[in-house]
Amino acid sequence: GKVGTPGTLTVEIRAVGLEGKPVGPALTSGTLDGTTITGTSRETAEWETITLDTPVWLYAGLKYAIVCHGTGTSISNCIKWNYNTANPYLKGGLISSSDAGATWTAESVSMDLTFREYGTAEDEIEYGGCEIYGLKIANPNGEFSIRRLFTNNCGSSITIREIGIQAGAPTTFCPYNI
Repeated sequence: GKVGTPGTLTVEIRAVGLEGKPVGPALTSGTLDGTTITGTSRETAEWETITLDTPVWLYAGLKYAIVCHGTGTSISNCIKWNYNTANPYLKGGLISSSDAGATWTAESVSMDLTFREYGTAEDEIEYGGCEIYGLKIANPNGEFSIRRLFTNNCGSSITIREIGIQAGAPTTFCPYNI
């Protein structure tokens, strides 16, 4: 929702450092024109779509921050972000900054700001001269096919009788961070 006539909201995705705070430049960003928001209360607020300027790869196990800042905003002209207290995300956190990110302050951990994420899942990946395709992931298992392209530079025919795949794994495996 909104209060008054807010300006433009910029939303950034940033890496999170060891202290749990955003670090470095934005990995990607997008904007929302505050005047297009119709809801004025928590009850009348609607989901807003913010298209990011460039696609960004997000990797499992790494933490990211959604950083928002506005122009033409004040206490009487602002955008309100809905929150959830019934089922907070335990691995997340809410922090705020009043000095453009020079310092950050931890806020209530009993609520989470709501958001939805959309993206595309790659169904084909090229890695190390191999094409990995037909990806089907159902945590913690995955199924895929590998296609390896060979170039014959010897001038005669070659018959490939067997190809193996070697994968390294740790001796212990814990699928969850404890």
